[in-house]
Amino acid sequence: MLNRQFLKMRLAMGGALAATILSGPGAMAHHAGLGFDTAHPYIFHGTVKKFAWSNPHAWLFIDVPKSDGTVELWGFEAGGTNALDRQGWHKDDVPEGAKITVIGSASRDLTKHLAMLQSITLPDGKVLAAGPGAPPKGGIGGGPPGGPPGGGPGGPPGGPPGGGPGFAPAEAPVEYK
Repeated sequence: MLNRQFLKMRLAMGGALAATILSGPGAMAHHAGLGFDTAHPYIFHGTVKKFAWSNPHAWLFIDVPKSDGTVELWGFEAGGTNALDRQGWHKDDVPEGAKITVIGSASRDLTKHLAMLQSITLPDGKVLAAGPGAPPKGGIGGGPPGGPPGGGPGGPPGGPPGGGPGFAPAEAPVEYK
């Protein structure tokens, strides 16, 4: 009887340990933006193909014309719908066909055409900020504790993280060509 209880307890502990080990790095990488170069944001000009208001992340897809005349489809990962709603977004804010400007942190591999969304400037000039440093609706910006107000230097209010513990100061966004 004692051996059976001991075996059950060891199996339960082993399962819990395996779940912790296997989910820990994935969960951390998922939220840390490790695949994105947050220190070197880009400015993208393009036409909205689709805005997917979804959880766990909303996605924006735009056609970005390049200087050589080609067009690339880029995908921008944003926060979930609840977070975006708190930052003043609505699912109908970004209509298909709209010509917009996006600031985002591109994947470290630019051939993937993926980026983490920081802000969108709509055709009417309205700016929608996204991400952990974005201000809540009606509030003022802020990066992580210890960073400068409004996010990183040279970035939009609530833009890239700004030099707090564990964050490198972001450069000013540059045009993606």
